[in-house]
Amino acid sequence: MKRLGVGDTMGGRGARSGLMLKSKRRISSEINRHNLGNPAVMVYQGKGPNKRQERLLRQLPASGSWVQVAKKGVKLRDLSAMTLVTGCEFALFTKGQKRIIIRGDENHIPLSVEDLERLAEAGYKWSGHTHPGYGDNVKIASAGDQDVLALFPQNASVVYDVKGHHQVFWK
Repeated sequence: MKRLGVGDTMGGRGARSGLMLKSKRRISSEINRHNLGNPAVMVYQGKGPNKRQERLLRQLPASGSWVQVAKKGVKLRDLSAMTLVTGCEFALFTKGQKRIIIRGDENHIPLSVEDLERLAEAGYKWSGHTHPGYGDNVKIASAGDQDVLALFPQNASVVYDVKGHHQVFWK
């Protein structure tokens, strides 16, 4: 079974969907609205992870581990803080009021094409993921990120850096 990590490329495999879920402007405004009181910035400023982030990190001890939580139990900026603490990528998938968080390593999230297809078929949306580091180049989606997005019936996802800053990327 070929493993595809966020950041890896799948060689063009994956059907694209023409379904438009939200406009570019609406996605950007929703993401910006959720950055108020950013816990990733608080961690970056030396305050350490909050209790929620510590609890999630205990549940995600190694690359490939995953946990399902209530939608209100995690935000993408929490993953930024967790990436700062661990140096690892994290991915977030959302379906209704449920979220799945998957821990990767320094370079990718260890999910196979089949794993990603199962998430998409089950109705999950790829909410976003993190890249270790910060700055404009860190938030650029890789070719592998684009390939993963092509597996989901959505047109956009986001990449967050360790400071909680993000960039939307599109199919």
